[in-house]
Amino acid sequence: MGLGSMMLLSCLSAQIAEYNAKSIAAVRKRASFDLSCAPEKLNIIELGRDNDDLLTTLGVVGCEKKATYVNLGNRSGWALDVGERKADAPAPQ
Repeated sequence: MGLGSMMLLSCLSAQIAEYNAKSIAAVRKRASFDLSCAPEKLNIIELGRDNDDLLTTLGVVGCEKKATYVNLGNRSGWALDVGERKADAPAPQ
């Protein structure tokens, strides 16, 4: 691999990391509202990535509740999938 290819790969990796960090911050803010829970009390769990290594699904747990957020794609943002439920409740069938 040439130096140019390595630099391009490094730049791309940095962009992916930045995008994923911004996604986590956006989901934390949204989940804080949806779950009526302070942002610092929320744990974000990575549930899925696409072939480009971008986050596609995030789980959020906090204040005895949990929720799943899905990426809508094309930089449209994140949406609550199904709705919040108690942290110990089974997943809907």
